[in-house]
Amino acid sequence: VAHRHFVLPDPAVPELRPEQVAKIEAELLRAGGKERFRKISLHLGVVEAQVAMRFRLFEHEGKTFISHQIPQRAIFEGLLHQLEPSRESVCRAMVFCMDNALQCAPLLASCLVQSLTVPELNARAALARLFLVSDVLSNSKSGARGAARYRSHLEAALPDALEELGR
Repeated sequence: VAHRHFVLPDPAVPELRPEQVAKIEAELLRAGGKERFRKISLHLGVVEAQVAMRFRLFEHEGKTFISHQIPQRAIFEGLLHQLEPSRESVCRAMVFCMDNALQCAPLLASCLVQSLTVPELNARAALARLFLVSDVLSNSKSGARGAARYRSHLEAALPDALEELGR
């Protein structure tokens, strides 16, 4: 995997609008943390310089991909994308959350809640993500550094996400 160098902001290139950022983040969440740049570009009418200001671009097998600047988020979205309602799968994702709690609890909690609102989420994926929410909440009392922060972030955001999931 070849990584591109940081692209300096170009005053001639407009920044992404908030709705474009939200659409890119939703697409990355749906796709498991990375997506082909060409697909995003065609769908949203954005150029590489715009995207590079907020996201990470990288080459893989001759194609340009887009991912998050924060690697933990990209990894976690990949775990969510592959999450199965099995002990092993849920445990792997929960351990990742606890291992990264100190630095990333608010970000990962937000990502987990958003993953419950992905359009056309199948019942198996929803069940696996709900198991993960339960395990993260249960382990938020474990004493792992930063883990308690999951509880407050999940308690604040879960009601709306669960209401949307129920629709």
